[in-house]
Amino acid sequence: MKNRGSVLIKQNRQRLSIQSMYFNRYLLVRYVSALFFFTNLYWLILLILSDSSLYMIPLVLIIVLLFSIAEQVKMYSKHTNNAKYTKYCFMVLLFTNVVLVIPTCFYSSYSQLYPFLVNQTKSRLLVLSILVIGILLSLLISTVYTRSNITRINIMIVSRNTKRLLINNRKEVFLWHPKTKHLLYLKSI
Repeated sequence: MKNRGSVLIKQNRQRLSIQSMYFNRYLLVRYVSALFFFTNLYWLILLILSDSSLYMIPLVLIIVLLFSIAEQVKMYSKHTNNAKYTKYCFMVLLFTNVVLVIPTCFYSSYSQLYPFLVNQTKSRLLVLSILVIGILLSLLISTVYTRSNITRINIMIVSRNTKRLLINNRKEVFLWHPKTKHLLYLKSI
Protein backbone atom coordinates (compact mmCIF):
# COMPACT_ATOMS: atom_id res chain seq x y z
CA MET A 1 0.00 0.00 0.00
CA LYS A 2 2.86 2.35 0.83
CA ASN A 3 4.56 1.55 -2.49
CA ARG A 4 1.39 2.37 -4.41
CA GLY A 5 1.18 5.78 -2.72
CA SER A 6 4.77 6.64 -3.61
CA VAL A 7 4.17 5.60 -7.23
CA LEU A 8 1.11 7.86 -7.33
CA ILE A 9 3.13 10.75 -5.91
CA LYS A 10 5.86 10.23 -8.54
CA GLN A 11 3.27 10.17 -11.32
CA ASN A 12 1.69 13.39 -10.05
CA ARG A 13 5.11 15.08 -9.87
CA GLN A 14 5.91 14.00 -13.43
CA ARG A 15 2.54 15.20 -14.69
CA LEU A 16 2.98 18.55 -12.93
CA SER A 17 6.53 19.03 -14.24
CA ILE A 18 5.41 18.32 -17.81
CA GLN A 19 2.44 20.67 -17.41
CA SER A 20 4.81 23.36 -16.10
CA MET A 21 7.14 22.78 -19.05
CA TYR A 22 4.23 23.29 -21.47
CA PHE A 23 3.23 26.47 -19.60
CA ASN A 24 6.74 27.96 -19.37
CA ARG A 25 7.62 27.63 -23.04
CA TYR A 26 4.94 30.18 -23.96
CA LEU A 27 5.72 32.55 -21.08
CA LEU A 28 7.36 35.20 -23.26
CA VAL A 29 4.41 35.04 -25.65
CA ARG A 30 2.05 35.76 -22.75
CA TYR A 31 4.08 38.73 -21.51
CA VAL A 32 4.43 40.22 -24.99
CA SER A 33 0.69 39.71 -25.60
CA ALA A 34 -0.08 41.57 -22.37
CA LEU A 35 2.29 44.38 -23.37
CA PHE A 36 0.61 44.76 -26.78
CA PHE A 37 -2.86 44.51 -25.24
CA PHE A 38 -2.31 47.32 -22.74
CA THR A 39 -0.42 49.49 -25.23
CA ASN A 40 -3.31 49.24 -27.70
CA LEU A 41 -5.86 49.71 -24.93
CA TYR A 42 -4.23 52.98 -23.82
CA TRP A 43 -3.97 54.10 -27.44
CA LEU A 44 -7.67 53.29 -27.95
CA ILE A 45 -8.73 55.21 -24.84
CA LEU A 46 -6.66 58.25 -25.82
CA LEU A 47 -8.02 58.22 -29.38
CA ILE A 48 -11.60 58.03 -28.10
CA LEU A 49 -10.98 60.89 -25.65
CA SER A 50 -9.44 62.91 -28.49
CA ASP A 51 -12.51 62.31 -30.74
CA SER A 52 -10.38 60.72 -33.42
CA SER A 53 -11.99 58.66 -36.14
CA LEU A 54 -9.04 56.24 -36.24
CA TYR A 55 -9.95 54.48 -33.00
CA MET A 56 -10.77 51.37 -35.05
CA ILE A 57 -7.07 50.53 -35.55
CA PRO A 58 -6.30 49.76 -31.89
CA LEU A 59 -9.76 48.26 -31.43
CA VAL A 60 -9.17 45.70 -34.19
CA LEU A 61 -5.71 44.94 -32.77
CA ILE A 62 -7.20 44.35 -29.32
CA ILE A 63 -9.79 41.96 -30.78
CA VAL A 64 -7.05 40.06 -32.62
CA LEU A 65 -5.02 39.92 -29.40
CA LEU A 66 -8.00 38.56 -27.47
CA PHE A 67 -8.15 35.56 -29.81
CA SER A 68 -4.48 34.90 -29.12
CA ILE A 69 -4.89 35.32 -25.36
CA ALA A 70 -7.87 32.94 -25.35
CA GLU A 71 -5.80 30.40 -27.26
CA GLN A 72 -2.96 30.72 -24.74
CA VAL A 73 -5.35 30.14 -21.83
CA LYS A 74 -6.80 27.10 -23.59
CA MET A 75 -3.33 25.70 -24.27
CA TYR A 76 -2.56 25.43 -20.55
CA SER A 77 -5.27 22.84 -19.98
CA LYS A 78 -5.17 21.20 -23.41
CA HIS A 79 -1.59 20.53 -24.50
CA THR A 80 -1.38 21.39 -28.15
CA ASN A 81 1.31 22.86 -30.32
CA ASN A 82 -0.99 24.39 -32.88
CA ALA A 83 -0.80 28.07 -31.87
CA LYS A 84 -2.63 29.15 -35.02
CA TYR A 85 -4.29 32.29 -33.64
CA THR A 86 -1.13 33.39 -31.86
CA LYS A 87 0.86 33.10 -35.06
CA TYR A 88 -1.70 35.11 -37.06
CA CYS A 89 -2.02 37.65 -34.25
CA PHE A 90 1.68 38.45 -34.21
CA MET A 91 1.83 38.54 -37.98
CA VAL A 92 -1.01 41.10 -37.97
CA LEU A 93 0.77 43.09 -35.24
CA LEU A 94 4.01 42.99 -37.22
CA PHE A 95 2.29 44.18 -40.41
CA THR A 96 0.40 46.93 -38.56
CA ASN A 97 3.51 48.24 -36.82
CA VAL A 98 5.46 48.30 -40.08
CA VAL A 99 2.63 50.15 -41.83
CA LEU A 100 2.28 52.63 -38.92
CA VAL A 101 5.93 53.65 -39.19
CA ILE A 102 5.30 55.40 -42.52
CA PRO A 103 2.43 57.73 -41.46
CA THR A 104 4.24 58.51 -38.23
CA CYS A 105 6.95 60.27 -40.24
CA PHE A 106 4.50 62.73 -41.87
CA TYR A 107 3.00 65.75 -40.16
CA SER A 108 -0.69 65.41 -41.09
CA SER A 109 -1.06 61.68 -40.58
CA TYR A 110 0.89 61.84 -37.31
CA SER A 111 -1.58 64.38 -35.97
CA GLN A 112 -4.50 62.12 -36.89
CA LEU A 113 -2.99 58.93 -35.45
CA TYR A 114 -1.72 60.54 -32.25
CA PRO A 115 -3.80 63.69 -31.63
CA PHE A 116 -3.01 63.50 -27.91
CA LEU A 117 0.74 64.05 -28.54
CA VAL A 118 2.46 67.27 -29.52
CA ASN A 119 3.76 67.14 -33.07
CA GLN A 120 7.46 67.54 -32.29
CA THR A 121 10.55 65.56 -33.15
CA LYS A 122 10.79 64.14 -29.62
CA SER A 123 7.23 62.84 -29.77
CA ARG A 124 7.77 61.30 -33.18
CA LEU A 125 10.96 59.60 -31.99
CA LEU A 126 9.10 58.22 -28.98
CA VAL A 127 6.33 56.80 -31.15
CA LEU A 128 8.82 55.46 -33.71
CA SER A 129 10.83 53.75 -30.96
CA ILE A 130 7.65 52.14 -29.59
CA LEU A 131 6.76 50.95 -33.10
CA VAL A 132 10.27 49.57 -33.71
CA ILE A 133 10.16 47.71 -30.37
CA GLY A 134 6.76 46.35 -31.40
CA ILE A 135 8.17 45.25 -34.76
CA LEU A 136 11.10 43.48 -33.10
CA LEU A 137 8.91 41.72 -30.53
CA SER A 138 6.38 40.67 -33.17
CA LEU A 139 9.17 39.40 -35.37
CA LEU A 140 10.69 37.47 -32.47
CA ILE A 141 7.42 35.82 -31.49
CA SER A 142 6.23 35.07 -35.02
CA THR A 143 9.53 33.52 -36.12
CA VAL A 144 10.93 31.85 -33.02
CA TYR A 145 7.87 30.80 -31.05
CA THR A 146 5.53 29.85 -33.85
CA ARG A 147 8.08 28.37 -36.27
CA SER A 148 6.92 24.78 -36.60
CA ASN A 149 4.56 25.50 -33.72
CA ILE A 150 7.03 24.51 -30.98
CA THR A 151 7.15 20.80 -31.48
CA ARG A 152 5.43 18.44 -29.09
CA ILE A 153 7.72 16.54 -26.78
CA ASN A 154 7.27 12.78 -26.73
CA ILE A 155 8.40 11.13 -23.51
CA MET A 156 10.05 7.74 -23.37
CA ILE A 157 11.32 6.06 -20.21
CA VAL A 158 15.07 5.57 -20.21
CA SER A 159 15.73 4.11 -16.78
CA ARG A 160 14.05 3.63 -13.42
CA ASN A 161 15.99 6.40 -11.66
CA THR A 162 13.44 9.00 -12.86
CA LYS A 163 15.58 10.28 -15.72
CA ARG A 164 13.68 10.81 -18.94
CA LEU A 165 14.78 11.02 -22.54
CA LEU A 166 12.87 13.64 -24.51
CA ILE A 167 12.78 13.54 -28.28
CA ASN A 168 10.92 16.17 -30.24
CA ASN A 169 9.74 16.08 -33.85
CA ARG A 170 12.92 17.75 -35.08
CA LYS A 171 14.89 14.70 -33.89
CA GLU A 172 16.58 16.60 -31.06
CA VAL A 173 17.34 14.62 -27.92
CA PHE A 174 17.10 16.12 -24.42
CA LEU A 175 17.65 14.62 -20.99
CA TRP A 176 15.13 15.68 -18.33
CA HIS A 177 15.73 15.10 -14.64
CA PRO A 178 12.64 16.00 -12.59
CA LYS A 179 14.47 16.22 -9.24
CA THR A 180 16.90 18.88 -10.42
CA LYS A 181 14.44 20.21 -13.02
CA HIS A 182 17.15 20.50 -15.66
CA LEU A 183 16.65 19.94 -19.36
CA LEU A 184 19.95 19.16 -21.08
CA TYR A 185 20.39 19.20 -24.84
CA LEU A 186 22.17 16.02 -25.85
CA LYS A 187 22.30 15.88 -29.63
CA SER A 188 20.44 16.08 -32.89
CA ILE A 189 19.69 12.67 -34.37
